[in-house]
Amino acid sequence: MALKDAPSGASAGDSARYIEAMAKELRTIASRSDLGFLAFLLRMVEDDAGAEAGRRDSEPKA
Repeated sequence: MALKDAPSGASAGDSARYIEAMAKELRTIASRSDLGFLAFLLRMVEDDAGAEAGRRDSEPKA
């Protein structure tokens, strides 16, 4: 997934899922490069984005 694939005008849930996927890819790069603290921070972003996507998906639709 690349920046050009970023959702334009997408819902908050879709944006959160995109951020989750990007953070996961970046975390993998950081881990492979022995950037432990950066990988840790990206894991936190990944987890939070996934939780936010889940919350948005469970909200009642208007």
